[in-house]
Amino acid sequence: MTVLTDVQARLATLYPAYDTLAVNPDGVPFPTPYYVLYGALSELDDKRLTSTQDADSDASWDFTVRAVSTSAAGARRMSELARGVLIGWAPTAAGRACSVRFDGEDDPQTDKDFKTVVFQDVDYVLVSRRA
Repeated sequence: MTVLTDVQARLATLYPAYDTLAVNPDGVPFPTPYYVLYGALSELDDKRLTSTQDADSDASWDFTVRAVSTSAAGARRMSELARGVLIGWAPTAAGRACSVRFDGEDDPQTDKDFKTVVFQDVDYVLVSRRA
């Protein structure tokens, strides 16, 4: 979805932003810090997930911003910075009114595969309504 690409670009104004854990061809993680954006279609208000959607349908997408750093404090700080550029921002989509809201966060965690990597996941909801 184009709007989630816009979210990724907005995050990239702070730190590099990817759509997956950033590793080199040898499987070694890229130097931190960076963001990983995970997104998925979650809900349509007219409950017709298996049929063609009307352009007037409202939609919401859950997405997660993973802040990747070398410490819990670094991951928390990155999450705060991301929240600062996403909350209150109105993404643009032709004929739509969009907004982003905070939906919760996890505590920072050490990556099980890469012990030098600490991440924090923060959940958001992007809402798109007919303008």
